[in-house]
Amino acid sequence: MKRTSRLIGRPLSLLLVLVMVFSLAAPAAFALPDTTAPQPAGTDGSQEATDSLLILGGHAAYMNGDGGGIFAPGRALSRAEAAQVLYRLLREKPAAAASRFTDVNSSRWYATAVNALAALGVVSGVGGGRFQPNRAVTRAEFVTMVCGCFTLPEGTGTFRDVPPTHWAYKNIAKAADAGWINGKGNGIFDPNGPILRCEVAVILNAALGRTNSPAYAADRDVQKFIDVPVTHWAYLAITEAAQPPVQPVDVPILMYHHFVEDPAEATTKDIMTRAQFSREMQLLAENGYTPVLIEDLIAFVEDGKPLPEKPVCLTIDDGYRSAYEIAYPILKRYGFKATLFPIGVSVGKSTYKDTGYPVIPHFTFAQAGEMARSGLVSIQSHSYDLHQTDFLESGGVIRATAVWDRQESFGQYYAAVCGDHQQFCQEMEPVTGQPVVALAYPHGSYDSLAESIFRALGVQATLAIRNAKAHLVPGDSETLYHLNRFYMTPGLTDGEFLAMLR
Repeated sequence: MKRTSRLIGRPLSLLLVLVMVFSLAAPAAFALPDTTAPQPAGTDGSQEATDSLLILGGHAAYMNGDGGGIFAPGRALSRAEAAQVLYRLLREKPAAAASRFTDVNSSRWYATAVNALAALGVVSGVGGGRFQPNRAVTRAEFVTMVCGCFTLPEGTGTFRDVPPTHWAYKNIAKAADAGWINGKGNGIFDPNGPILRCEVAVILNAALGRTNSPAYAADRDVQKFIDVPVTHWAYLAITEAAQPPVQPVDVPILMYHHFVEDPAEATTKDIMTRAQFSREMQLLAENGYTPVLIEDLIAFVEDGKPLPEKPVCLTIDDGYRSAYEIAYPILKRYGFKATLFPIGVSVGKSTYKDTGYPVIPHFTFAQAGEMARSGLVSIQSHSYDLHQTDFLESGGVIRATAVWDRQESFGQYYAAVCGDHQQFCQEMEPVTGQPVVALAYPHGSYDSLAESIFRALGVQATLAIRNAKAHLVPGDSETLYHLNRFYMTPGLTDGEFLAMLR
């Protein structure tokens, strides 16, 4: 999972969007590509890796089963699924783009993939502003999508049913010359027929330069799917390309704030003593829990990257210096990871903005950078300045949360939220070397409008406050938003703490 937050030039288009609010015997229907043909490269061919938008070589799975131990090799692939498969293989995943299609809602599991590939020119609509995500992708369409990810020489050969006047002639000819496709025999390609899941695996393995590798289908001795026995014509291709689906998980996300040495100073629900935090980390270690970063949760949902057996996500809000001076050394002692959500405008400050009013000191940019470089800490956003304190603000609109409270016009609110997120990214990313991909809502407050704006700005996960585990479903990006978090308070007993995790 790699994504950067880049906003410049996008707010106006985003505003407009918001306002308009896949047989067991080798079928005659398909032939394996000639693996002696030139392969695109990585380790197996001659083409430069820079000529591809996709990850070449390597052997990571890029397809999932259909559940219940089946792969469904003879099922047609949908246009949405085709986009998702190619999106998983992208070398660089661009920031989220606004939808170009009226039938691709931002909340759908395939929306990020479709919109990203559309922005790259890899996929296109079907006319009338529609994408038809649930329609079976045709053989011509799929080959065109794959070719759109590569720089290939013009092709010289094609098929009897794909004349030079066919809209996909050039791409089908390129793919045939590259050895990715051989058609159905007798000079027939059947461009308008649906592409099957088994065929997708064969074509992509060839295009990715995997089929000539000594490590191709290295786990072939293990039958992964009950409907793909070793006698299936595409057994090796599917073994290389796919893994059984990862099951959903419920992850406890723990939310901390400020830490103190003296128990007498733990006077509010936001203040935790060093002793209690240290004890809770000890309990995590003794009970086999593995703290993960918010990026790990994103990779689990977006890419199917497995989580440890007993994951827990530690988060620390507001950016107080005690997170660096007290919590960070304890995290280092156990080798635990945590995600910190500082308020951008307060970084390095011990007074409230320019008022001179004393507040709990906050860690500096240098300290944020040090923690980020340790590999244990991710620095994400609690907003730049959407966590304002009413009585310390003078004049104008007071923004205590990221929710539009109608004190200002929608245009003003939208510009303020976009500018706020951009400011946080511009100041924090160069210091930490980490892309800002997550936002903890100030006070846990959000609504559908705020959620839509932050999604469009490239935020891949948002966090709220609700004493329950976060339910994460691989392939369902929706489950990464308004994540539940347990509010960690002083005085919890060991039993109460462990009950949150079970």
